[in-house]
Amino acid sequence: MDAETSCGGGEVNRGHVDWHRSTFGLFRLLLIHPLLFRCFRRRARSDCLATTDALNGAPGGQVTGNGGGWPVRTLLGRLPSSVCDRALQLGTERLRSSGESLLRQGEVGSEVILLLSGYVKVEVDLPSGKQVLIAVRTGGDLVGEMGPLEGKPRSASVRACTPIRFRSIAWGEWERFLALHSSAAIEFGRMLSSRLRWANERRLDVAGSRRVSVRVARIVEELSAIHGRPVEAGVELVVALTQRELASLAGVSLSSAESELSDLESAGIIRWGYRGCVVLDEAALSRRAENMDENPCQ
Repeated sequence: MDAETSCGGGEVNRGHVDWHRSTFGLFRLLLIHPLLFRCFRRRARSDCLATTDALNGAPGGQVTGNGGGWPVRTLLGRLPSSVCDRALQLGTERLRSSGESLLRQGEVGSEVILLLSGYVKVEVDLPSGKQVLIAVRTGGDLVGEMGPLEGKPRSASVRACTPIRFRSIAWGEWERFLALHSSAAIEFGRMLSSRLRWANERRLDVAGSRRVSVRVARIVEELSAIHGRPVEAGVELVVALTQRELASLAGVSLSSAESELSDLESAGIIRWGYRGCVVLDEAALSRRAENMDENPCQ
């Protein structure tokens, strides 16, 4: 995931892998396990229809967890319990404090990171010196796979924004794990596909000149769905984000994000505090986001 696909905006797109590179990596994955290829071929028509529905705003299905306590939208949350247990035995467990780097943009790495707890931010340093946030990941997510998969330098950095635990897994060991467990290989492919689909949605936001208000509302809605926890007032975003970082995710300017967040707060839809957000009215936020379908953002 060091080669995270773009979340929208011209500068962000130039900071990392383009659509063709991501697609090439996905097709390379299909060669790892014959069953994975057969599954994708068998599901091709239904997947195309599902993608069309997604682009038209049709509601998506919910992913079922495996009972292991992992968020259902993460890779570990999608694996059968026995395969999940095996994945947790791979590599070496490590710890990082908040602010420490796990992976660095431009380095050549041969390992992937399986997050066990905490939150990390995936960031890109642009030639202009600007740093943009392109994704947030949590326990159960896999990061750092695109560089080793394609044999290219990492195109983004991964930094801990809370104390975290993770397993560092050599790429060769991860490939062998996928070859031995077809369900893991299939879910790994779906993970790459869902991230690419989300990136394409962000490109459509920009190319289609979708209103800034809709783009900001969609990002807030997606983040609260994935990284939110119920509180008395509503749903609290558990990972700290600045308005600048949220603007990066939405592919809008900082001033536009500030204006839209202020408008959402004035309307009683959210409450924005110091590096924190509580969604007070989920239904109203969904209407502002024009009821976009489920987006993985992971």
